[in-house]
Amino acid sequence: MKNRIRELRKELGFTQEELGKMIGLSERSVGSYETSDRDPDTDTLNKLAQIFDCTIDYMLMRSNTRKTEEKKEMAEAEEMYRVDPDFLIEMCRAKVLPDEVRKRLREYAAFEMERFLKEKDSKND
Repeated sequence: MKNRIRELRKELGFTQEELGKMIGLSERSVGSYETSDRDPDTDTLNKLAQIFDCTIDYMLMRSNTRKTEEKKEMAEAEEMYRVDPDFLIEMCRAKVLPDEVRKRLREYAAFEMERFLKEKDSKND
């Protein structure tokens, strides 16, 4: 199974031996995962994903989107929202934010509106 284990390990500056110690396996096992001679079991995949801070799908090349990228975009949008909601609304209207961020903000606004209306209805009962 093709994967990004070597790339991710090198990105963090670990040797095969160091990574092996972190997940309780030998340097040889890590090497065989990197060359796709062996496939990691579910427990090992979970440990590696946690160390690399990415999804298993990203690590196994089933996705090109890392978890950390999504977190960063969401954190940036949340930070802007906390700073000044009116400014954020204006940026959405002016289409300054990327489409994906604007989509998530619209979804969040719809969620908050629905929650507000439910609370309002429950108070009126």
